[in-house]
Parts: sequence; structure tokens; C-alpha cells
Amino acid sequence: MPHRRCFARVLCLCLLLSVCLAPMSLSLPAPAPQRPAAASPEAALLAGLEAVEGEIDLSPFRIPVSDINALFWGIVHTHPELFYVENFGYTYLNGCVLTFKPVYTLSKELVAARRPVFARAVAKALAAVPKTVSPAEKVLAVNDYLVSRTAYDLTYAGATAYDALVNRAAVCEGYSLAFGLLMDRLGIEWRYISSAKMSHAWNLVRLDGAWYHVDVTWNDPIVNRGARFADMLGRVHHEYLLIPDSVIGDAAHKHTGWSPDTPKATSTKYVNAFWTDVPTEIIHEAGKWYYIPKSNGQTHTIRAYDFRTGASAAVHTIQARWNAPENNTFWVRTPYLARYGNRLFYNTPDRIFSLRFDGTDVREVWKTPLSGLNAIYEMTIWDGVLHHRVSAAPQAAAVAEKQWPLAADTVSPTKNPR
Repeated sequence: MPHRRCFARVLCLCLLLSVCLAPMSLSLPAPAPQRPAAASPEAALLAGLEAVEGEIDLSPFRIPVSDINALFWGIVHTHPELFYVENFGYTYLNGCVLTFKPVYTLSKELVAARRPVFARAVAKALAAVPKTVSPAEKVLAVNDYLVSRTAYDLTYAGATAYDALVNRAAVCEGYSLAFGLLMDRLGIEWRYISSAKMSHAWNLVRLDGAWYHVDVTWNDPIVNRGARFADMLGRVHHEYLLIPDSVIGDAAHKHTGWSPDTPKATSTKYVNAFWTDVPTEIIHEAGKWYYIPKSNGQTHTIRAYDFRTGASAAVHTIQARWNAPENNTFWVRTPYLARYGNRLFYNTPDRIFSLRFDGTDVREVWKTPLSGLNAIYEMTIWDGVLHHRVSAAPQAAAVAEKQWPLAADTVSPTKNPR
């Protein structure tokens, strides 16, 4: 999987200087009262940003100019709901900030209009997380939801949680903020982590008192198609899920340069978790997680994992071999797995099937009329629509890209693919 760089928003401080050699003689108009006095500069700044104010009075707090950058980004990176906040300027006197001037990407009216859209997207994501599972399982569910429904934004513009959850295209900052917001709503402690050396951001989460790294962006593979990179529909990786410092910083995972003040992640509890070698979405149903482990051969198995007992059982065997070049990695030759209603969907090189969660009632849904090396290399289901892509190789241009609205019986398309 090519490792993508994440270009975070460029910081541009616009300083409006107020210089006074005799400060006692300076007369400044008192700011109009906006709200009850805040107890801290963080509270004052957050309240002003939430209200989409054009100017926020920070003079009572005597914040040194050298501290304002960390204060601002600390708030933005812990409050992903501020998706409309981009940058800032300020006025200062004698080295302390007087008036903070936020830079917004949207007008106050558009912020008000988009907040309900954002809230619905957040609610939809949370609805996909099982309610009666452990915190670690909730982290897994959020990782898979974001990866399977978000494409890496190759224009490098999507830097917010709104971009990831509503627009479904984001860079690492957007993935990480969306992940953090969902963790917050699920009651799981989290941190936003960044590395200037990597131009990249990811997350830490705290489970049972121990911290773990989660990099949703790097769990979302992209493929090099010659002139451009592209997202792979339905392909979900887990190598960067709940791992310690020693793993994320090793030669295989290639993360470096995060702050030494970051909480230490030393637990290896999930290093050998069942999801480590799973290159497709992992689906929860009735207390079990359904998945297809990697395979380089032609025999693939849908398995069901019980997180409480650690037991894994075979559900269905798939006989299929992709004729991809041998230099392609394992996940190229592994079927995809998706879910709609009470059925699982998987693919072989030339067919798509559905079956019940107990492995029975296997039905062929579709067969490609294409021949030769052409095969199904991507498949997923979004909002009741089955998407798949046929090409001669994962890196090759598509010879067919189809979208099928699924029927109410959850087995067949309602009509021919469009």
C-alpha cells in the first residue's frame, strides 16, 4: 500500500500590531458584552468559535503571543465539531493578545445550515457501532466505518470531520478528527497526534488505562493507477489499529516524529488481535465479528470471531483465485466482504454472492460477462447500493464500474446495474 502524506492546513498568523510606549495613556474602547465572563482563555475562545464570532476579546487573560498558536490548535484538535474554523489573526499589546480574529470557511448562516447535516452524519456513524460490545470493539467498528466510507482526498483539501463524515473525502487531519469525535461520543478518551516530520496526523485512544495508536488514514489503502492514485472501494486494513509505540514506530509501520509529551503507548495487548491480517471490512452480527483473513492461495474462509471467548469458527469456504501479478500484495487476492440487511456479500474474480450469517442459503447475485484477466478487484455496499469495479489488475483502469440498488429481500439488485 502506498503511504500517503497528509498536508495539514497551513498556519498563517495575521498580526495587527498595536504599539504603545506608554500603555497607561492608551485608551481602548470597552468591548460590547457578548456573554458571561469565561473562567479561562480556553473557555472564552471555544465559546466565541462556537458562536461564530468575528472577534473574541481575550484581553482579560493576558495570553502571551507565543502561546496563542498552541491554544487555538489545541481547541480545534479537541473539538472536531468546529469544522468551519480554519485559521486566525489577532491584535496584541505589550506581548499579550487583545482581540482574537477567527478565520472561518463558512458564513454564520452556512454554519447554521450545515450543523444539522453534520449531526445526522455523526448519528449515522454512531448507529453503525454495536451498543453492547467492549470499547476495543467500538474502536474497531469506527475504524471500519470510516475506512469503508471515506476516500483519501487527493486534492488535499478535506481537513475536517465534516469532510470525512459528510463529503466522504478527507486527508489525515479529517480522518483523525472524525475518529476523535466518534470516540468522544462513545465515551472513549482520545488524543489527536501529529508529526511535522511526516506531515501526518493520527490518534491515540485509552482503553482500560492503557494508550494505543490508531491511524485510520493508513488503514485506508490507495492504489497507484499510473497517472494517479485512487481509493480502493471496500478495502479496509487493520495494521494500524490499537498498536503500541514500539510497533507504530518500527520499520514496517514507519511512524516517527510525534511529540515526546504524547502519552506513552506500551501495551501489546492487541498486537496479535484477530483483525491484524484482515484486509476487508469486519462485520458485527449477534455478538460475533465476521471477516475474511488474508490468503495468497485460492481457498478463502469467512470466519466468525467471538471477542468474549477468543474463539474463531469457519462459516463458509470460498474457492477463488485472482490472476493478479505475483508482485501484488496479499490483499489483492482476497475476496471483499460487505453486509446488507441480514446477509453477507462476498465476491470471487467473476461473481458476487450473498449468504446468511450462518453460512447457509448461498446465492449468486451477479456474474461479470467480461473475460480474460478482467476480475472484480473492488466491492462494497453503501446505503443499500452495491458498488463494484472490474479491471485487468488493481492498478489498471476500470473496464466496468457498477452501482446496484439492492432489493428489499437483500439478495438481488432491483434492476440492471447503472
